[in-house]
Amino acid sequence: MKFAIVSTSLNSDSKSRILAQYLQEALLKIGQKPTYIDLREHNLPLCDGEKVYADSQVQYVGAKLNEADAIIITVPIYNYNVSAASKNLIEVTAYALKGKLIALLSAAGGGRGYMGMMPLVNSMQIDFGAWIVPSFISARESSFTADKISDQTLLTQLDKVLELMLSFKLAKR
Repeated sequence: MKFAIVSTSLNSDSKSRILAQYLQEALLKIGQKPTYIDLREHNLPLCDGEKVYADSQVQYVGAKLNEADAIIITVPIYNYNVSAASKNLIEVTAYALKGKLIALLSAAGGGRGYMGMMPLVNSMQIDFGAWIVPSFISARESSFTADKISDQTLLTQLDKVLELMLSFKLAKR
């Protein structure tokens, strides 16, 4: 299975990016070679529903997602919702999500950040026919010490998400 991991946070001190980096390292340890996309390195223009799709950065990120069978998206939660950059990624690369296995992971200050992902889940399932991993992980600020995950329960959850994704068999598109 070919993986892509997307860190959607634009914050240089991002906790959701730490989640993405952990998952990248875990996949590399088992011989996978995931594509890693950090939105800080790709200036995606805001979706205008028209010209944005011709943008070279949109085309690059969309092509990398299109090549993957499974996509892990890590998002920051702001004010009980996913960040604008996260939503914009979905809007400008929607075609690349069709029929994919997708895991959504978030980092938020409080414990209810996972609820902010439901609008993304709905559109990915209904509009794109994506297979959403049913374990939403919402890491809290207290799960981290400096730039490392320090919560053993969170580490176990992350490993289980990867295990589930690796065991899932998608029909060929």
